[in-house]
Amino acid sequence: MSCRNTVTGRRKKTLPKSVAWVAADYIAPKIAKALLSIRPAEARIVRREAALLAYLKEGQRYQQAGLGTPAAFALETLQMSPSTMKERVALDRTLRECPLAEEAFLEGRLTVCKINVLGPALRAAPEKATEWIERARKKSVRALRRLVKEEVSEAPERAAETMISFQAPPSVHLAFDAVLELGRKQIGHNVPRCEVIEALLFETGFSGAGEVPEEEDSRPVPKRAEVVLHGSPKPPSEAMARVVKTLEELDEHLKQIDTIAASDSPSSTFEAIDQLDRLLPLERSLRIFQARLLRDLRATRAVYVLGFRSVSDFVENHLGVSERTARNMVADAELFEDVPSLTEAYVRRDISLGKAHRVRWLTNGRDVDAHCRRAAEVTHRQFDREYRFQTHLRQCFPILASRFRGPLPQTGLDAALMHDLRKEGLTGEDVEIELIMRDIEPIKEGCSLDPAENPVVMCRLEALLDLLVAAHWADPPEVEERLVPRDRQTFGLDRTPVYIRIRVPRGVAADWRAAIKATQEQLGLFTPEWKAAVVLFAHVYEEWSRVDPESEPTQKKILKRDRFQCQAPACPKRSNLEAHHLKRRSKGGSNKVSNLLTLCHGDHQHVVHAGYAKVSGEAPQALRWELGCRPSKEPLLKRLGERIVGGSRAPATR
Repeated sequence: MSCRNTVTGRRKKTLPKSVAWVAADYIAPKIAKALLSIRPAEARIVRREAALLAYLKEGQRYQQAGLGTPAAFALETLQMSPSTMKERVALDRTLRECPLAEEAFLEGRLTVCKINVLGPALRAAPEKATEWIERARKKSVRALRRLVKEEVSEAPERAAETMISFQAPPSVHLAFDAVLELGRKQIGHNVPRCEVIEALLFETGFSGAGEVPEEEDSRPVPKRAEVVLHGSPKPPSEAMARVVKTLEELDEHLKQIDTIAASDSPSSTFEAIDQLDRLLPLERSLRIFQARLLRDLRATRAVYVLGFRSVSDFVENHLGVSERTARNMVADAELFEDVPSLTEAYVRRDISLGKAHRVRWLTNGRDVDAHCRRAAEVTHRQFDREYRFQTHLRQCFPILASRFRGPLPQTGLDAALMHDLRKEGLTGEDVEIELIMRDIEPIKEGCSLDPAENPVVMCRLEALLDLLVAAHWADPPEVEERLVPRDRQTFGLDRTPVYIRIRVPRGVAADWRAAIKATQEQLGLFTPEWKAAVVLFAHVYEEWSRVDPESEPTQKKILKRDRFQCQAPACPKRSNLEAHHLKRRSKGGSNKVSNLLTLCHGDHQHVVHAGYAKVSGEAPQALRWELGCRPSKEPLLKRLGERIVGGSRAPATR
């Protein structure tokens, strides 16, 4: 037998009326209503955030904070993922173009996920906004996405294009960038990348060799995997008491948000950042309340009373979010469970959500405060690098890792790795020769031994672990559920596989596939796509470089030392790289290697030379950064390498 739930409208199972199930039947509607009550308050905050982020991205105002890309600004200044910032900017555009959608969003009838899915439909037919909003309110995000795709035709210029995408080592990505730059020198500096690919295919003789398919087959949507909360539920009485306390705290918090008046439009970049500093903790606290309520929903077994199969099923269908957002909300419920120090660091915006997940995995409930402090004071790029190093150390050498459980830097770790290498038969001279072959210079006397402050220390630790794995394991070790080939046993940042993606016309894509297939037939049946691409790159590079002047040897040496990556804090760019003089030549600076630093064009010309950031010291082991420089005011952040050492926005956990 079953009956219909009055809150969700779903049929629920009739269960034995034990004390636990009576309590769950009582508390389930309260949790469901509380989660819905969060939506209007969250919408007000998100709407204001979206407007501020769009203001900062317009005209590249974010560069005044000392960061050259929107991704770096989102990660380091706001502790927000770049994808979230991109979604917020898209949300602002849709709501500005459709006031009816903005009204429905602020009232809580539509979620961020549904607004972003509706964007193309609302822009294509503004007169049907009321109809689309009503249809969106009744459908899940997945069903709404299919409906929009069916009824809104794709733009002709986008429909005539497709994506070339394949996975490759970073060295191949660098070769791809080099071919693009060389190709632009041949046919024009401002041409799009797709025209360079077309010229590449013409040079190799594959232009017009492919057949354009009439229509790509639509693949069925894969069946969704159920996501459930793990762990043993709390006793019913304890869980009920916790639910009552959470609901009381939520009511008080919503009253505080209601008293916050809407801020005026910002007059400067730094005023917009200040307003975001006040809004983001409020949004994060609401996210914590959602996580706690979802945790209580599982602990009290109320999700079954509401008629849903799992917590993720409830979140996706009752709260109206996408499948990915539902998974993230369920993961948050586990992430912040019974770890108050991690929760406080997240709400204070000392760490991002990505850093919080890494801290939880590294600590397993121990030394949380120390790892939170480390995560707060280093960049995302550096913390991700340290996380991968410690992860691989634990997986390959758990006994050695048990001696160094805390965050980096760890006193004696370098010596311990050297000791184990000697046990495997390698002498100190052998190790030094290997380090020289990897272009890792010796650590200078008096320089910092913190991997975040001195990149040479981090490179040395990664290389020592790489050598220890190669010397210890007779067979390829299994790392993160995949086998590492014998000739690729390395855990350094440079060996992480990347994707090469480029949007090209469908005819060019067909020619590319034909070229790759023909090259694979020459090299062997099981040749990966990236190896075939390297053969094509090498051919055109040899042809085009005959008329290309050779680069200066000094600049080549600098790029190689800095691993062909922009050295500005948090910048991930590996293309359009330039050499920057730490001390300008007009002020007596030289062309010595220690006075040159690799920067991307954006950071070099629009941030450092514009005066928004200052860098001094000697490269690469003693660099000091000042980000967000303002006249007669303290910079936003002061960094020694990749570690924060001061500034007006330095985290409170320091």
